Amino acid sequence: MPTWRDRLAAGEWKWVLGLALLALGLRGGYVLSQQRGFYFQDSLDYDRAARAFLETGHFDPKYYRFPLYPLFMAASYELFGTGLTPFRMLQALLGTGTCLAVWGIARRLFGPTTGLLALSGAALFPVHIVLAGIEYPVSPGTFLIWLVLWILVVRETSGGRSTALLITAGIGAGLTAMLFEGGLVLCLFLLVSVGIRTVSWQARLSDCAVLGLGASLLLGPWVYKMIRTDDLRPLILKAGIHLPAAPGVNPPLWEGSGENLLESKLTGLADNPGWTVAVKPAEASAEERNRLLDPEFTALLRMLLDALTPFPEARVHAAQVIMSKGLDKAA
Repeated sequence: MPTWRDRLAAGEWKWVLGLALLALGLRGGYVLSQQRGFYFQDSLDYDRAARAFLETGHFDPKYYRFPLYPLFMAASYELFGTGLTPFRMLQALLGTGTCLAVWGIARRLFGPTTGLLALSGAALFPVHIVLAGIEYPVSPGTFLIWLVLWILVVRETSGGRSTALLITAGIGAGLTAMLFEGGLVLCLFLLVSVGIRTVSWQARLSDCAVLGLGASLLLGPWVYKMIRTDDLRPLILKAGIHLPAAPGVNPPLWEGSGENLLESKLTGLADNPGWTVAVKPAEASAEERNRLLDPEFTALLRMLLDALTPFPEARVHAAQVIMSKGLDKAA
């Protein structure tokens, strides 16, 4: 008599189709239930950058984040209009693709039953459902990460050493690195995973070179442009903004690509190792509620204080008000 595992495996593709439709339905239903508008300042920045790109062919000079997500948003605006619902539905499709990539990996490594269980968990995972309705690069970035991992698993389990699959994985890692910081971690993970395989060192070195070639096809022009224009804000400024400020450290207003801000915070963390190790997330958040997330706002504060320079008493009073509102790190 066939076991439940046998029956499950016999109808595997029906289950895959049903769970994939469930994943899409949950994400699409959540998207359709959302109100218009953005939830976060970051989403507004991406929207402005996308609209500026459609109008002028380049981003606004104030935009300092990774470049690929606003391009993705701009493509949606160009094809389906500037409404958020079509764009969010695209993210729902990518979220469903993530579920299928999870299933593909689990099935190849552990068999059909585990694959279906993994697909069920991914389809029902609440955070991934919600991400479809938020304009943030984590949704397409998660899809690309799992897709790249699936490509590596296919290559590893097929018994061959496909160069094409490795280059494709490198290109996927490069795309992810142009979406958000998780892509840079993915690139490091890929190099480490290939570098520790139980093959000859020549094969490992060759594979790392192929991966690097695939990633550099996309990352190379982007990094070259940043170096040529001396604008490394996507790699430096965001880290400087989000790092907590140690006690006694008064981070300056960022200049250039934000090197001075990052150096100030890193120096403070290095000089206060006890606090750095013990700091809680809530404390770090309170330290940086300033604050430097909006360059226009910090520039406005600077202009205000500069304008009051001929009036020392008024300038001191303005500075005291800024400090009382928790914005002193931006002043």
